[in-house]
Amino acid sequence: MQSKIETLPEVIKRLANDDNLTSLSLTHIAVNPIPDPHYAGHFIYQYYDADLLLLAQALETNTTLKEFKVIDRGSSCKLQWTEAGAQAIGQALKNIPTLETVTINLQNLSLSGPEVMGFLECLNGNAQIKHLDFYFYCDDLASMNHLGALLMNNKSLESIYLQGKISSLNLAPLTFVDGLMESKSLRALTINYIQLGDDGVKKLATFLNQHPLKELTLNQCGFTGKATKDLLPALTHHCAIEVLNLSSNNLGDDGIQYLVNELPLLKNLTVLYLNSIGISSNGLDSLVTGLRTSNCSIKKLILDSNSVWVEDMNAIKKLIRNNLTLNSLSMNFCNLADGHVSELIPLFSDPNQCSLYGFTFVDNFDLESKTQQKILDAIRKNPNLLSFNPPGGTNPLLSDATKINRRKKTQQSQAAFVNACIVFAQIYYRVNPDNLSVFSASTFFPLELTLRIIMEASKGTLGMNEKAMKECATLIFENLALRRSLITSPGTYSSSDWWRKSTTVQGAPKTLFTAVKEIEHSKENIENPCTIM
Repeated sequence: MQSKIETLPEVIKRLANDDNLTSLSLTHIAVNPIPDPHYAGHFIYQYYDADLLLLAQALETNTTLKEFKVIDRGSSCKLQWTEAGAQAIGQALKNIPTLETVTINLQNLSLSGPEVMGFLECLNGNAQIKHLDFYFYCDDLASMNHLGALLMNNKSLESIYLQGKISSLNLAPLTFVDGLMESKSLRALTINYIQLGDDGVKKLATFLNQHPLKELTLNQCGFTGKATKDLLPALTHHCAIEVLNLSSNNLGDDGIQYLVNELPLLKNLTVLYLNSIGISSNGLDSLVTGLRTSNCSIKKLILDSNSVWVEDMNAIKKLIRNNLTLNSLSMNFCNLADGHVSELIPLFSDPNQCSLYGFTFVDNFDLESKTQQKILDAIRKNPNLLSFNPPGGTNPLLSDATKINRRKKTQQSQAAFVNACIVFAQIYYRVNPDNLSVFSASTFFPLELTLRIIMEASKGTLGMNEKAMKECATLIFENLALRRSLITSPGTYSSSDWWRKSTTVQGAPKTLFTAVKEIEHSKENIENPCTIM
């Protein structure tokens, strides 16, 4: 990896000799330093074409670099190169065989399109670039057309992040969208603040028909609900979309209805962002109706910055009540005041009706103290609520209440994981001494495959990483195997003979395994939660 700040000669030397140099940031190279007049002991670095040309020569022979970044560091840098310097770097990068990620984030007003676009010549070669993050502050027609042409030449991209000027009103040309058509391996596409308009989104829909995207963000792209009529059916073609963000576009009730119509077919969609779409009461009712269909799989819904009236709380209650799929609901800056919250308190207080893990509605005002007390009482009654962020500052009592709930949920989740592993192991080894002839899974399935199945089925286990889970499951299987050999051997045995090994394992597996007091009776429910040490 590159050190925080290195001189250009040091970087050039490392590019030639250091196989561990896999990430390089241009604006973290110390060149042409001058004292910073505002901060004693600090320097401002100046970047000219000559510096970029020297760096480009070193990059041409490099075969280890995986990531390259050019990031505007504000007043600590003076970016004074021209198109020639940027193109030299781009040309040098385009044939590095190991290069996977390129990030260009330059919002310096002194740089015009060619002085930024030149870096993207890296897309025009043999490098198998998988991830492109390009903050696209050059919104002139020529730059956008050029970007489309460069994207068209690269067929290895798996994720593209494009961000334009927030204030831009220039409509992106259709050739810009055409450039995306060639990215056959694309799985994630983010477009922020680039004005596609309805025609651009319709054009994009033809691209989506051919690509099984998993993530799509079209944030503030200047389209209306009319465009969603083509966009959303295109997403159902492969049914692969998992994350969809249509925020800050004027979808209107028509756009919401088009979304609702396609929701049953978006079977893998788990995260939906609909921030600031100007949703009406009727639109909210339609959305909730669609989200409560039997096929809807959305776990996280973000409705930030939409005006919601007290009367709309009936729709929100319908969304939450007995919804076992939705885990997280965000309504920040939706003007949810005391009256709104009071409508939801009875539902939040009932763990049998409210299964939400998290609810957030941060805003620029405070709730009354009596409303805050009602929230606190609701959280104490409902152990499902693990995160609750109301307007105003953090309430220590509220924070403590959600921490207690999270700790309980973690203990229950981990205890359930341990119990499931034990049941799997019993089936695998058939530990019953009187019935050893019964089917044993160990005859047909390798242990490694069985453990992989357990890991896949246990992704929702809280408070354990994959390594700890695998160690714990492996430990259980090893001890059950030992137990079986003791059962089939002459003589007597005690439980301590076969589970002693578990007490020598450090970390989470030891804590979880020893928390199950009687492993011999593991088919019974574990009433007491694990004690996390």
